[in-house]
Amino acid sequence: MEEVENSSKRKAAELDSEDNSTAAVPDGQQPLPCSATKRPNLARSCIHEVAVPNGYDLAKDEVVNGTLSNPVFNGEMAKTDKQKVIYTSPLKALSNQKYRELSQEFSDVGLMTGDVTLQPNATCLVMTTEILRAMLYRGSEVIKEVGWVIFDEIHYMKDRERGVVWEESIVFLPPAIKMVFLSATMSNATEFAEWICNLHKQPCHVVYTDFRPTPLQHYVFPIGGFGLYLVVDENGQFREDNFLKLQDTFAKQPSQLDGRKGGGPKANGRIAKGGNASGTSDIYIIVKMSGRAGHRGKDKRGICVIMIDEKMEMSVIKDMVLGKPAPLISTFRLSYYTILNLLSRAEGQFTAEHVIQNSFHQFQYEKALPEVVQKITSLENEASLLDSSGENDLAEYHKLVLDISELEKKIMSEMIRRERALLYLVPGRLDMGIEVLEQKLEVLEQKLGSHPLHMLKAAAEAVGEVNLENKFGSASESLRRGIMFANSLYL
Repeated sequence: MEEVENSSKRKAAELDSEDNSTAAVPDGQQPLPCSATKRPNLARSCIHEVAVPNGYDLAKDEVVNGTLSNPVFNGEMAKTDKQKVIYTSPLKALSNQKYRELSQEFSDVGLMTGDVTLQPNATCLVMTTEILRAMLYRGSEVIKEVGWVIFDEIHYMKDRERGVVWEESIVFLPPAIKMVFLSATMSNATEFAEWICNLHKQPCHVVYTDFRPTPLQHYVFPIGGFGLYLVVDENGQFREDNFLKLQDTFAKQPSQLDGRKGGGPKANGRIAKGGNASGTSDIYIIVKMSGRAGHRGKDKRGICVIMIDEKMEMSVIKDMVLGKPAPLISTFRLSYYTILNLLSRAEGQFTAEHVIQNSFHQFQYEKALPEVVQKITSLENEASLLDSSGENDLAEYHKLVLDISELEKKIMSEMIRRERALLYLVPGRLDMGIEVLEQKLEVLEQKLGSHPLHMLKAAAEAVGEVNLENKFGSASESLRRGIMFANSLYL
Protein backbone atom coordinates (compact mmCIF):
# COMPACT_ATOMS: atom_id res chain seq x y z
CA MET A 1 0.00 0.00 0.00
CA GLU A 2 1.43 3.36 -0.98
CA GLU A 3 2.06 5.87 1.73
CA VAL A 4 -0.33 8.77 1.70
CA GLU A 5 1.13 12.18 1.08
CA ASN A 6 0.51 14.25 4.18
CA SER A 7 2.79 17.26 4.22
CA SER A 8 2.29 21.02 4.11
CA LYS A 9 -1.43 20.70 4.45
CA ARG A 10 -2.25 22.80 7.50
CA LYS A 11 -4.15 26.02 7.04
CA ALA A 12 -3.45 28.96 9.31
CA ALA A 13 -5.58 28.93 12.43
CA GLU A 14 -8.93 30.64 12.06
CA LEU A 15 -10.64 32.59 14.81
CA ASP A 16 -14.07 32.02 16.34
CA SER A 17 -14.33 28.29 15.85
CA GLU A 18 -17.69 26.60 16.07
CA ASP A 19 -17.46 23.42 18.11
CA ASN A 20 -15.24 21.13 20.14
CA SER A 21 -15.12 18.41 17.52
CA THR A 22 -13.37 17.03 14.49
CA ALA A 23 -14.99 16.89 11.07
CA ALA A 24 -13.19 14.84 8.45
CA VAL A 25 -14.67 15.38 5.00
CA PRO A 26 -13.47 13.73 1.76
CA ASP A 27 -13.81 16.54 -0.75
CA GLY A 28 -15.26 17.93 2.43
CA GLN A 29 -17.48 20.74 3.50
CA GLN A 30 -16.00 24.10 4.44
CA PRO A 31 -16.84 24.85 8.08
CA LEU A 32 -19.48 27.47 8.64
CA PRO A 33 -18.27 30.94 9.64
CA CYS A 34 -17.89 31.00 13.41
CA SER A 35 -19.75 33.57 15.43
CA ALA A 36 -17.83 35.84 17.78
CA THR A 37 -19.88 35.32 20.92
CA LYS A 38 -19.15 34.54 24.58
CA ARG A 39 -15.78 34.36 26.36
CA PRO A 40 -13.69 36.78 24.29
CA ASN A 41 -10.69 36.02 26.54
CA LEU A 42 -10.37 32.46 25.21
CA ALA A 43 -8.19 31.57 22.23
CA ARG A 44 -10.53 30.18 19.59
CA SER A 45 -8.60 28.37 16.91
CA CYS A 46 -9.82 26.28 14.02
CA ILE A 47 -7.32 24.15 12.10
CA HIS A 48 -8.13 23.12 8.54
CA GLU A 49 -6.01 20.40 6.94
CA VAL A 50 -6.34 18.35 3.79
CA ALA A 51 -4.88 14.91 3.10
CA VAL A 52 -4.38 13.91 -0.53
CA PRO A 53 -3.60 10.46 -1.98
CA ASN A 54 -0.12 9.79 -3.33
CA GLY A 55 0.23 11.08 -6.87
CA TYR A 56 -2.98 13.12 -6.78
CA ASP A 57 -2.84 16.40 -8.74
CA LEU A 58 -4.54 18.89 -6.46
CA ALA A 59 -4.10 21.67 -9.02
CA LYS A 60 -6.83 20.27 -11.26
CA ASP A 61 -9.37 20.72 -8.44
CA GLU A 62 -7.92 23.89 -6.95
CA VAL A 63 -11.20 25.76 -7.40
CA VAL A 64 -13.00 23.11 -5.34
CA ASN A 65 -10.40 22.04 -2.76
CA GLY A 66 -8.00 24.97 -2.66
CA THR A 67 -4.28 24.32 -2.21
CA LEU A 68 -2.26 22.38 0.37
CA SER A 69 -1.32 25.61 2.12
CA ASN A 70 -4.84 27.06 1.89
CA PRO A 71 -7.44 24.25 1.75
CA VAL A 72 -11.07 25.21 1.07
CA PHE A 73 -14.19 23.53 -0.29
CA ASN A 74 -16.39 25.18 -2.92
CA GLY A 75 -18.15 22.11 -4.30
CA GLU A 76 -21.87 21.60 -4.82
CA MET A 77 -23.87 20.33 -1.87
CA ALA A 78 -26.43 17.53 -2.10
CA LYS A 79 -29.45 19.79 -1.65
CA THR A 80 -28.59 21.89 -4.69
CA ASP A 81 -27.63 18.82 -6.71
CA LYS A 82 -30.95 17.03 -5.97
CA GLN A 83 -29.30 14.06 -4.29
CA LYS A 84 -30.13 12.19 -1.12
CA VAL A 85 -28.26 12.66 2.14
CA ILE A 86 -27.92 9.86 4.71
CA TYR A 87 -27.26 10.77 8.33
CA THR A 88 -26.09 7.80 10.43
CA SER A 89 -25.78 7.53 14.21
CA PRO A 90 -24.66 4.69 16.51
CA LEU A 91 -27.86 4.53 18.59
CA LYS A 92 -31.57 4.31 17.82
CA ALA A 93 -32.31 6.93 20.47
CA LEU A 94 -29.82 9.33 18.89
CA SER A 95 -31.32 8.67 15.45
CA ASN A 96 -34.79 9.49 16.79
CA GLN A 97 -33.49 12.68 18.39
CA LYS A 98 -31.71 13.77 15.21
CA TYR A 99 -34.83 13.00 13.17
CA ARG A 100 -36.90 15.31 15.39
CA GLU A 101 -34.31 18.08 15.16
CA LEU A 102 -33.98 17.88 11.37
CA SER A 103 -37.76 17.64 10.90
CA GLN A 104 -38.10 21.03 12.60
CA GLU A 105 -35.81 22.59 9.97
CA PHE A 106 -36.62 20.58 6.84
CA SER A 107 -39.83 19.09 5.56
CA ASP A 108 -38.40 16.14 3.60
CA VAL A 109 -36.79 13.99 6.34
CA GLY A 110 -37.12 10.22 6.81
CA LEU A 111 -36.18 7.80 9.56
CA MET A 112 -34.97 4.19 9.25
CA THR A 113 -34.08 2.12 12.32
CA GLY A 114 -34.64 -1.49 13.22
CA ASP A 115 -37.95 -0.55 14.85
CA VAL A 116 -39.37 2.33 12.82
CA THR A 117 -39.41 3.39 9.16
CA LEU A 118 -40.82 6.82 8.28
CA GLN A 119 -40.74 8.36 4.81
CA PRO A 120 -38.10 6.00 3.34
CA ASN A 121 -38.12 7.98 0.06
CA ALA A 122 -37.24 11.30 1.70
CA THR A 123 -34.29 13.37 0.51
CA CYS A 124 -32.66 13.30 3.97
CA LEU A 125 -32.63 9.88 5.65
CA VAL A 126 -31.66 9.40 9.30
CA MET A 127 -30.66 5.83 10.19
CA THR A 128 -28.41 3.70 12.33
CA THR A 129 -25.08 2.62 10.85
CA GLU A 130 -26.21 -1.02 10.84
CA ILE A 131 -29.09 -0.11 8.50
CA LEU A 132 -26.67 1.59 6.11
CA ARG A 133 -24.40 -1.47 6.05
CA ALA A 134 -27.37 -3.74 5.34
CA MET A 135 -28.39 -1.49 2.42
CA LEU A 136 -24.85 -1.71 1.01
CA TYR A 137 -24.83 -5.50 1.35
CA ARG A 138 -28.04 -6.01 -0.59
CA GLY A 139 -27.25 -3.36 -3.21
CA SER A 140 -30.19 -1.09 -2.37
CA GLU A 141 -31.36 1.25 -5.12
CA VAL A 142 -31.39 4.09 -2.58
CA ILE A 143 -27.57 4.10 -2.50
CA LYS A 144 -27.49 5.04 -6.20
CA GLU A 145 -29.33 8.29 -5.38
CA VAL A 146 -27.11 9.24 -2.41
CA GLY A 147 -24.65 12.09 -2.77
CA TRP A 148 -23.50 12.47 0.83
CA VAL A 149 -23.27 10.23 3.91
CA ILE A 150 -22.74 11.77 7.36
CA PHE A 151 -21.24 9.51 10.03
CA ASP A 152 -21.95 10.96 13.46
CA GLU A 153 -19.91 9.76 16.46
CA ILE A 154 -17.34 8.13 14.17
CA HIS A 155 -15.19 7.26 17.22
CA TYR A 156 -17.60 4.34 17.77
CA MET A 157 -15.45 2.62 15.16
CA LYS A 158 -13.09 1.58 17.96
CA ASP A 159 -15.88 -0.29 19.76
CA ARG A 160 -14.79 -3.93 20.04
CA GLU A 161 -18.21 -5.36 19.21
CA ARG A 162 -19.73 -2.87 16.74
CA GLY A 163 -16.78 -0.92 15.35
CA VAL A 164 -16.53 -3.19 12.33
CA VAL A 165 -19.93 -1.88 11.15
CA TRP A 166 -18.53 1.60 10.53
CA GLU A 167 -15.36 0.28 8.92
CA GLU A 168 -17.22 -1.99 6.49
CA SER A 169 -19.70 0.75 5.58
CA ILE A 170 -16.87 3.12 4.67
CA VAL A 171 -15.11 0.44 2.61
CA PHE A 172 -18.31 -0.54 0.74
CA LEU A 173 -19.48 3.01 -0.09
CA PRO A 174 -18.90 3.95 -3.74
CA PRO A 175 -16.07 6.49 -4.26
CA ALA A 176 -18.51 8.91 -5.90
CA ILE A 177 -20.37 9.38 -2.59
CA LYS A 178 -18.86 12.09 -0.41
CA MET A 179 -18.63 11.51 3.33
CA VAL A 180 -18.61 13.65 6.47
CA PHE A 181 -17.24 12.26 9.74
CA LEU A 182 -18.12 13.91 13.06
CA SER A 183 -16.42 13.26 16.39
CA ALA A 184 -15.52 15.16 19.54
CA THR A 185 -13.11 12.52 20.88
CA MET A 186 -10.61 11.62 18.16
CA SER A 187 -6.97 12.61 18.62
CA ASN A 188 -5.68 11.04 15.37
CA ALA A 189 -8.09 12.59 12.88
CA THR A 190 -5.27 13.21 10.40
CA GLU A 191 -4.36 9.52 10.29
CA PHE A 192 -8.02 8.67 9.76
CA ALA A 193 -8.20 11.17 6.89
CA GLU A 194 -5.12 9.61 5.30
CA TRP A 195 -6.89 6.24 5.29
CA ILE A 196 -10.01 7.74 3.71
CA CYS A 197 -8.15 9.48 0.89
CA ASN A 198 -6.03 6.39 0.30
CA LEU A 199 -9.16 4.22 0.18
CA HIS A 200 -11.32 6.39 -2.08
CA LYS A 201 -8.51 8.17 -3.96
CA GLN A 202 -9.74 11.69 -3.29
CA PRO A 203 -8.77 14.54 -0.94
CA CYS A 204 -10.06 14.43 2.62
CA HIS A 205 -10.37 17.64 4.63
CA VAL A 206 -9.91 17.78 8.40
CA VAL A 207 -11.39 20.66 10.39
CA TYR A 208 -10.50 20.65 14.08
CA THR A 209 -11.12 22.98 17.00
CA ASP A 210 -10.70 22.65 20.75
CA PHE A 211 -13.12 25.50 21.48
CA ARG A 212 -16.34 24.73 23.37
CA PRO A 213 -19.28 27.07 22.69
CA THR A 214 -20.61 26.05 26.12
CA PRO A 215 -17.83 26.23 28.74
CA LEU A 216 -17.26 23.15 30.90
CA GLN A 217 -16.45 23.10 34.60
CA HIS A 218 -15.15 20.07 36.52
CA TYR A 219 -16.02 19.76 40.22
CA VAL A 220 -14.85 17.13 42.71
CA PHE A 221 -16.97 16.01 45.64
CA PRO A 222 -15.19 14.14 48.49
CA ILE A 223 -17.35 11.32 49.85
CA GLY A 224 -17.78 11.95 53.57
CA GLY A 225 -16.54 15.50 53.19
CA PHE A 226 -18.25 18.79 52.56
CA GLY A 227 -18.74 21.01 49.54
CA LEU A 228 -17.85 20.91 45.85
CA TYR A 229 -14.36 21.87 44.72
CA LEU A 230 -13.85 23.44 41.31
CA VAL A 231 -10.71 21.81 39.88
CA VAL A 232 -11.05 22.98 36.25
CA ASP A 233 -12.70 26.31 35.51
CA GLU A 234 -14.56 27.41 32.38
CA ASN A 235 -11.27 28.60 30.84
CA GLY A 236 -9.80 25.10 31.04
CA GLN A 237 -7.37 26.06 33.83
CA PHE A 238 -6.58 23.59 36.62
CA ARG A 239 -7.19 25.12 40.05
CA GLU A 240 -4.40 23.81 42.26
CA ASP A 241 -5.55 25.88 45.24
CA ASN A 242 -8.94 24.17 45.24
CA PHE A 243 -7.32 20.76 44.79
CA LEU A 244 -5.18 21.29 47.89
CA LYS A 245 -8.29 22.27 49.85
CA LEU A 246 -9.92 19.08 48.63
CA GLN A 247 -6.97 17.02 49.90
CA ASP A 248 -7.22 18.71 53.29
CA THR A 249 -10.77 17.44 53.74
CA PHE A 250 -9.49 13.86 53.72
CA ALA A 251 -6.82 14.69 56.30
CA LYS A 252 -9.48 16.11 58.62
CA GLN A 253 -11.69 13.03 58.39
CA PRO A 254 -11.18 10.65 61.38
CA SER A 255 -11.29 7.60 59.13
CA GLN A 256 -12.35 6.48 55.72
CA LEU A 257 -16.01 5.82 55.10
CA ASP A 258 -17.53 2.80 56.80
CA GLY A 259 -19.95 0.87 54.68
CA ARG A 260 -18.96 2.38 51.40
CA LYS A 261 -21.94 2.55 49.08
CA GLY A 262 -22.13 1.92 45.38
CA GLY A 263 -19.32 -0.60 45.02
CA GLY A 264 -16.04 -1.77 46.48
CA PRO A 265 -12.42 -0.99 45.62
CA LYS A 266 -12.78 -2.72 42.27
CA ALA A 267 -15.54 -0.39 41.05
CA ASN A 268 -13.74 2.01 38.73
CA GLY A 269 -16.10 4.31 36.87
CA ARG A 270 -15.73 5.70 33.38
CA ILE A 271 -14.04 9.07 33.47
CA ALA A 272 -14.49 12.06 31.21
CA LYS A 273 -12.91 11.54 27.77
CA GLY A 274 -12.65 7.81 28.27
CA GLY A 275 -10.01 7.54 30.99
CA ASN A 276 -10.08 5.12 33.89
CA ALA A 277 -9.47 5.70 37.56
CA SER A 278 -6.02 4.89 38.87
CA GLY A 279 -5.11 3.15 42.11
CA THR A 280 -7.89 1.99 44.42
CA SER A 281 -10.00 5.16 44.21
CA ASP A 282 -13.69 4.64 43.54
CA ILE A 283 -14.69 7.17 40.92
CA TYR A 284 -18.34 7.89 40.29
CA ILE A 285 -19.43 10.33 37.65
CA ILE A 286 -22.83 12.02 37.78
CA VAL A 287 -22.68 13.15 34.18
CA LYS A 288 -21.77 10.03 32.17
CA MET A 289 -19.91 11.91 29.47
CA SER A 290 -18.61 15.31 30.48
CA GLY A 291 -18.36 16.28 26.83
CA ARG A 292 -22.17 16.23 26.63
CA ALA A 293 -22.58 18.50 29.65
CA GLY A 294 -24.16 21.77 28.59
CA HIS A 295 -26.30 22.33 25.51
CA ARG A 296 -25.34 25.03 23.05
CA GLY A 297 -27.88 27.83 23.04
CA LYS A 298 -29.63 26.49 26.16
CA ASP A 299 -27.07 26.36 28.98
CA LYS A 300 -24.52 28.96 29.99
CA ARG A 301 -22.11 26.25 31.12
CA GLY A 302 -21.74 22.48 31.48
CA ILE A 303 -20.94 20.93 34.84
CA CYS A 304 -19.22 17.62 35.50
CA VAL A 305 -19.00 16.26 39.07
CA ILE A 306 -16.54 13.53 40.06
CA MET A 307 -16.93 11.76 43.41
CA ILE A 308 -13.83 10.34 45.11
CA ASP A 309 -13.42 8.57 48.44
CA GLU A 310 -9.69 8.92 49.11
CA LYS A 311 -6.74 11.12 48.32
CA MET A 312 -5.52 11.23 44.74
CA GLU A 313 -2.31 12.49 43.24
CA MET A 314 -2.64 15.79 41.40
CA SER A 315 -1.21 14.23 38.24
CA VAL A 316 -3.94 11.55 38.28
CA ILE A 317 -6.84 13.98 38.53
CA LYS A 318 -5.21 16.25 35.92
CA ASP A 319 -4.91 13.35 33.50
CA MET A 320 -8.58 12.49 34.01
CA VAL A 321 -10.02 15.94 33.44
CA LEU A 322 -7.46 17.48 31.08
CA GLY A 323 -6.00 14.44 29.30
CA LYS A 324 -6.31 14.01 25.57
CA PRO A 325 -8.81 11.50 24.19
CA ALA A 326 -7.45 8.13 23.16
CA PRO A 327 -6.62 7.71 19.46
CA LEU A 328 -8.96 5.81 17.18
CA ILE A 329 -7.57 2.26 16.91
CA SER A 330 -9.27 -0.12 14.53
CA THR A 331 -11.03 -3.16 16.00
CA PHE A 332 -11.74 -4.66 12.59
CA ARG A 333 -12.38 -8.39 12.38
CA LEU A 334 -13.73 -10.56 9.60
CA SER A 335 -16.87 -12.11 11.09
CA TYR A 336 -19.01 -14.98 9.78
CA TYR A 337 -21.77 -12.42 9.17
CA THR A 338 -19.49 -10.44 6.87
CA ILE A 339 -18.27 -13.49 4.97
CA LEU A 340 -21.81 -14.85 4.40
CA ASN A 341 -23.03 -11.47 3.17
CA LEU A 342 -20.07 -11.10 0.85
CA LEU A 343 -20.85 -14.48 -0.66
CA SER A 344 -24.63 -14.20 -0.94
CA ARG A 345 -25.69 -10.54 -0.91
CA ALA A 346 -22.87 -8.29 -2.09
CA GLU A 347 -23.36 -9.42 -5.70
CA GLY A 348 -19.70 -10.37 -6.06
CA GLN A 349 -18.55 -6.75 -5.85
CA PHE A 350 -16.23 -7.36 -2.93
CA THR A 351 -14.16 -10.24 -1.59
CA ALA A 352 -12.91 -10.94 1.92
CA GLU A 353 -9.38 -10.10 0.77
CA HIS A 354 -10.57 -6.74 -0.55
CA VAL A 355 -12.21 -5.86 2.76
CA ILE A 356 -9.16 -6.84 4.79
CA GLN A 357 -6.71 -5.04 2.51
CA ASN A 358 -8.71 -1.80 2.61
CA SER A 359 -9.57 -1.83 6.31
CA PHE A 360 -8.34 0.84 8.70
CA HIS A 361 -6.73 -1.96 10.71
CA GLN A 362 -4.53 -2.95 7.76
CA PHE A 363 -3.73 0.70 7.04
CA GLN A 364 -2.56 1.30 10.63
CA TYR A 365 -0.60 -1.96 10.61
CA GLU A 366 1.29 -1.08 7.42
CA LYS A 367 1.87 2.48 8.56
CA ALA A 368 3.45 1.24 11.80
CA LEU A 369 5.71 -1.30 10.06
CA PRO A 370 8.71 1.04 9.45
CA GLU A 371 8.79 2.01 13.13
CA VAL A 372 8.53 -1.65 14.21
CA VAL A 373 11.37 -2.63 11.85
CA GLN A 374 13.47 0.22 13.24
CA LYS A 375 12.87 -0.97 16.82
CA ILE A 376 13.77 -4.56 15.92
CA THR A 377 16.99 -3.40 14.24
CA SER A 378 17.87 -1.30 17.28
CA LEU A 379 17.29 -4.23 19.66
CA GLU A 380 19.35 -6.56 17.47
CA ASN A 381 22.22 -4.05 17.51
CA GLU A 382 22.02 -3.85 21.30
CA ALA A 383 21.99 -7.65 21.57
CA SER A 384 25.11 -7.92 19.40
CA LEU A 385 27.00 -5.66 21.82
CA LEU A 386 26.17 -7.73 24.92
CA ASP A 387 29.05 -9.60 26.61
CA SER A 388 28.66 -13.33 25.93
CA SER A 389 31.92 -14.54 27.46
CA GLY A 390 30.19 -16.86 29.98
CA GLU A 391 27.69 -18.26 27.51
CA ASN A 392 29.54 -21.57 27.00
CA ASP A 393 29.82 -22.18 30.75
CA LEU A 394 26.14 -21.52 31.23
CA ALA A 395 25.26 -23.85 28.35
CA GLU A 396 27.36 -26.62 29.90
CA TYR A 397 25.78 -26.02 33.30
CA HIS A 398 22.33 -26.23 31.76
CA LYS A 399 23.27 -29.54 30.10
CA LEU A 400 24.51 -30.94 33.42
CA VAL A 401 21.28 -29.98 35.15
CA LEU A 402 19.32 -31.85 32.49
CA ASP A 403 21.60 -34.87 32.85
CA ILE A 404 21.05 -34.90 36.61
CA SER A 405 17.31 -34.76 36.11
CA GLU A 406 17.42 -37.74 33.73
CA LEU A 407 19.63 -39.69 36.15
CA GLU A 408 17.24 -39.08 39.03
CA LYS A 409 14.38 -40.44 36.91
CA LYS A 410 16.34 -43.60 36.12
CA ILE A 411 17.21 -44.11 39.78
CA MET A 412 13.59 -43.76 40.81
CA SER A 413 12.46 -46.23 38.15
CA GLU A 414 14.95 -48.79 39.50
CA MET A 415 13.91 -48.22 43.10
CA ILE A 416 10.25 -48.95 42.49
CA ARG A 417 10.86 -52.23 40.64
CA ARG A 418 9.60 -55.08 42.86
CA GLU A 419 12.14 -57.66 41.75
CA ARG A 420 14.97 -55.20 42.44
CA ALA A 421 13.81 -54.53 45.99
CA LEU A 422 13.61 -58.26 46.83
CA LEU A 423 17.30 -58.72 46.01
CA TYR A 424 18.28 -56.29 48.78
CA LEU A 425 16.33 -58.16 51.49
CA VAL A 426 19.03 -60.78 52.37
CA PRO A 427 20.77 -61.49 55.74
CA GLY A 428 24.17 -59.80 56.19
CA ARG A 429 23.80 -57.43 53.25
CA LEU A 430 23.83 -54.31 55.41
CA ASP A 431 27.16 -55.06 57.15
CA MET A 432 28.89 -56.16 53.96
CA GLY A 433 27.40 -53.29 52.01
CA ILE A 434 28.70 -50.61 54.34
CA GLU A 435 32.28 -51.81 54.03
CA VAL A 436 32.15 -51.96 50.22
CA LEU A 437 30.34 -48.60 50.06
CA GLU A 438 33.03 -46.89 52.13
CA GLN A 439 35.68 -48.13 49.72
CA LYS A 440 33.78 -46.94 46.68
CA LEU A 441 32.99 -43.60 48.30
CA GLU A 442 36.67 -42.89 48.75
CA VAL A 443 37.32 -43.52 45.04
CA LEU A 444 34.32 -41.49 43.94
CA GLU A 445 35.26 -38.55 46.13
CA GLN A 446 38.57 -38.34 44.31
CA LYS A 447 36.88 -38.49 40.89
CA LEU A 448 34.28 -35.89 41.78
CA GLY A 449 37.01 -33.49 42.77
CA SER A 450 37.99 -33.18 39.09
CA HIS A 451 34.41 -33.07 37.76
CA PRO A 452 33.53 -30.02 35.58
CA LEU A 453 30.85 -28.93 38.04
CA HIS A 454 33.40 -28.78 40.84
CA MET A 455 35.74 -26.81 38.63
CA LEU A 456 32.95 -24.39 37.65
CA LYS A 457 32.14 -23.87 41.31
CA ALA A 458 35.79 -23.07 42.03
CA ALA A 459 35.88 -20.65 39.07
CA ALA A 460 32.72 -18.85 40.24
CA GLU A 461 34.20 -18.55 43.74
CA ALA A 462 37.39 -17.07 42.30
CA VAL A 463 35.56 -14.30 40.39
CA GLY A 464 33.20 -13.55 43.27
CA GLU A 465 29.98 -14.77 41.60
CA VAL A 466 28.26 -15.94 44.79
CA ASN A 467 24.94 -16.88 43.18
CA LEU A 468 26.63 -18.89 40.43
CA GLU A 469 28.94 -20.53 42.98
CA ASN A 470 25.95 -21.66 45.04
CA LYS A 471 24.19 -23.07 41.98
CA PHE A 472 27.24 -25.03 40.84
CA GLY A 473 27.82 -26.28 44.38
CA SER A 474 24.22 -27.41 44.71
CA ALA A 475 24.38 -29.21 41.35
CA SER A 476 27.67 -30.88 42.30
CA GLU A 477 26.26 -32.11 45.61
CA SER A 478 23.10 -33.37 43.91
CA LEU A 479 25.20 -35.28 41.38
CA ARG A 480 27.35 -36.75 44.16
CA ARG A 481 24.33 -38.01 46.09
CA GLY A 482 22.79 -39.51 42.97
CA ILE A 483 25.95 -41.39 42.00
CA MET A 484 26.45 -42.70 45.56
CA PHE A 485 22.91 -43.91 45.80
CA ALA A 486 23.04 -45.54 42.37
CA ASN A 487 26.16 -47.47 43.38
CA SER A 488 24.54 -48.62 46.60
CA LEU A 489 21.79 -50.34 44.63
CA TYR A 490 24.27 -52.74 43.02
CA LEU A 491 26.20 -53.78 46.14
